[in-house]
Amino acid sequence: MKSHAAALLAAAAALAAPAAQAANLTVVNVSAPAINCVFNASCKVVVTDSVGTLQYTDLGSGAFLQSRTYPG
Repeated sequence: MKSHAAALLAAAAALAAPAAQAANLTVVNVSAPAINCVFNASCKVVVTDSVGTLQYTDLGSGAFLQSRTYPG
């Protein structure tokens, strides 16, 4: 019974949380060697790229989405 009450309390707390607000993003142009030094003192960063093709868009053939991740 206590676990059921705890689950209900957790659900109520989650529902009472305020909604997240959107914020404007700032786009900046940087060069790879300079920005790498921000994340690693040796200025060398090893990344993993993931690419997925976009099939149902108005962009035509060859459209893709690339994601680059860095373990941190």
